[in-house]
Order: sequence, then structure tokens, then C-alpha cells
Amino acid sequence: MNAPVLVGSPGDVSRSLGDPVTRKYNLATAMGVFFLEGVTVIQYVRVIDGTDTAAIGRLMDTATTLAIGATLTALYTGTRGNTITAAVSASTKASTYRVVVNMPGQQAEVFDNIADAGVVLWQNIVSAINNGNSPSPRSSSLVIAMTGVGTAASNVVSSTAFTSGTDGTATSRMRTSLAWTATPACAKACTACTARAHRRAT
Repeated sequence: MNAPVLVGSPGDVSRSLGDPVTRKYNLATAMGVFFLEGVTVIQYVRVIDGTDTAAIGRLMDTATTLAIGATLTALYTGTRGNTITAAVSASTKASTYRVVVNMPGQQAEVFDNIADAGVVLWQNIVSAINNGNSPSPRSSSLVIAMTGVGTAASNVVSSTAFTSGTDGTATSRMRTSLAWTATPACAKACTACTARAHRRAT
């Protein structure tokens, strides 16, 4: 958001913004039309109106009354975050857990051999996601984690869905939805780009 992103195909658009939706001023739809017209590269900037929200997924414990052990929030706002899932399973090492965070079109993030129990387990799960651990030495590029109030062991689940992500389009206008498109068919020299390019409203 608020930063230029370069894409070279509709697949790139789907991975970064999600699939086109039926909505006025939808950027993914406009870029799909550009590619159909023969555009080869698009540099776009995603803008929102401040009403956008990030998708959230919750990992629960195994207490009689289930409690949230960790809350995972999509790193970026938007409905694309609603496609994220998180799974918790027993790891290959005894008495440890594996957490897998996934988004369609992206490489799965695996945080393995997370040990301990109770509150400390949840702290270790959050630390693994936010700081990395083997075999994912880097922090998650999809979510950020926060500990909840759970004190029991993690509930082993095959998939936890994320919800509540919104795009922030309540007050979108044509003037705020702009994309810079680079294409051999353009005959106008653009001072902002070394390639032949022009700016189009989306």
C-alpha cells in the first residue's frame, strides 16, 4: 500500500492484489483490461480510503472452554488476507508443534519444532512466527502474531480460516485509483520512467 509495485502478468496481479471483483474502480479489473490490450508491464500503487481492515485468524487452545492462544493478523489489509489459512499439527520431534501459514499463490511458511507447554508454548509460537525459526529462519511475510489468553495446549487443526479483511473502498474515486503502465504501444515519453510509458486512470 502507498508504494509502487511492478507486475508483468495477470498472475502477478492475483498474487499481489487478489482476483478481480465486481466493483467500481477495482484496480485488479483495470489491470486485467490493460493486459488484454497488450500491456506487458504495469507499475501500480494501491491506495485506500482509511476504512480498510486486516484479516484475522485465531489459534485456539484445548481447554474445556476454548480460549485464544494466539491471534494472527494479516500483514497487509484487504480481502486478499481472507484467503490466508493457518494449520497446527504435531511435529516430527516429540512434544513439539508445527505451524504452517499459507496463502494461495505464495510459498507456505513452516514454523517447526515449537516446544514447551501452556503459556510458554503460545509465546514460543508467536516468537517463531514473528522472528522465524528452523526451517523458516525469517519472520512471516504474511501475518503478525500476538499471544492470547490461552493457557492449555494448542488445538491441533488442519486449517484455520482468516476473516474480516476489507479493502477500504467506501469512498474510492477515479482520481485516487491510478496505475502507471509501460507498453511498447505507447508513443508518449514519460519523465517518471525510462521506458515509454503513460499514466492512465483506472
